[in-house]
Amino acid sequence: MNIDINGAYTPQRTGSGRFAWLNSYSILGFFFYSHYLIGVLLPDVTGLTVIPFLTVFLVAMTRRRAIAADKQVLMFLVTAFAIYTFSFLLSEFSEYSNYKYLMFLLKVGSLMLVATLIEKHRVGDFFFGVSVALIIFLVIAALYFFRASEGLDINTRLEVGVFNPIWIGRAAFECVLISTLILGRRRWHVAIILLLAVFVTYVSGTKGPLVSFLVVALLFLAKKMRASSFKYVAGSIIGLGVLAAVFFVVTSSLDAESYFVQRFLMSVPDGSSDEILESARTTMWPVSLALLAKADVFNLLFGHGVGEFATFYFGQAQNFRFYPHNLLLELVIEQGLVVMIIFLLYIIRLFAKSVSGFKYLMVYFVVNAMFSGDLILNEYIFFYAACALAFRKCENDVRVFAHAASPR
Repeated sequence: MNIDINGAYTPQRTGSGRFAWLNSYSILGFFFYSHYLIGVLLPDVTGLTVIPFLTVFLVAMTRRRAIAADKQVLMFLVTAFAIYTFSFLLSEFSEYSNYKYLMFLLKVGSLMLVATLIEKHRVGDFFFGVSVALIIFLVIAALYFFRASEGLDINTRLEVGVFNPIWIGRAAFECVLISTLILGRRRWHVAIILLLAVFVTYVSGTKGPLVSFLVVALLFLAKKMRASSFKYVAGSIIGLGVLAAVFFVVTSSLDAESYFVQRFLMSVPDGSSDEILESARTTMWPVSLALLAKADVFNLLFGHGVGEFATFYFGQAQNFRFYPHNLLLELVIEQGLVVMIIFLLYIIRLFAKSVSGFKYLMVYFVVNAMFSGDLILNEYIFFYAACALAFRKCENDVRVFAHAASPR
């Protein structure tokens, strides 16, 4: 297992000089996340979902050892497919329900198989390639902002190719987490990537990824505090208190019409259109909860079926993509309360049992799913859950957020 003294997965050098890290697995990792670059270069492109599917076959062919998938990952995958198939049978078999069901099978199946097929001693190589693709994407996103003539405006958000602000922000902090928790990059590498991620997220005006990153940082810090001395714990608490006080003082002095207040401290910016207000989370969530309170017992327990949120919400048959931008709410309405509870308990148990740094990336995407997207747009929950399972015995306790990885 390629793990250094700090617990990070260390990429293997296959040569010397500037191409030292170039090998089959780093190239595969780059290809796996190449949808970010293809989506920038070809803004009208479709079918990017096929990339993880192709990666499954490429990883399988690259393995030097016999293919032996992790049993727990396969059990998780089969169970997820069985539950989702049962839910699909409860649906109205509309065109959108069929699409969502097939996309779930393709996306989740491909991503989980990629995770379980990566050879454990090549994890560092694979995610080194992933991180390179993400860094290039973030640099392009920053350049897009500087080239834009509009500048920073409340109602003009950064979009890059096919990617909207939310997905740009997600990629930004995913890159930070991979660089620290998985690869254990040097301090100055981490600092540069973090600054780039914060800048890109700020100009994108998206708060979900930032909140998700802070949740993961606090979870990691809490873990470190439980295993650290009283001095470290006290210093951490004081440091967090000072940061909270500075944030409160600075934000309370800002103009209510400023970009930061409107984009990061308000659920919906002032002056938003009626269409935006009607589909806002602050509107959809209370309405959905009120409708759930009136649902019959069977639908409450087992859901209304795959892709049926729109029908549930509007009270009549619908055949278009519409979702509550909250994964737990979507699971309750489409798959039922039983499935939602099982999913939540499984994620909590996996986080508690796994010692792999991948569990923090899993939580990062779970928290993101509470604010945006639907199940098939939050498919990387399943990828990183599979990684946390496949590499669950790989201690990956990199000293980051507070210290970053030690220079090598």
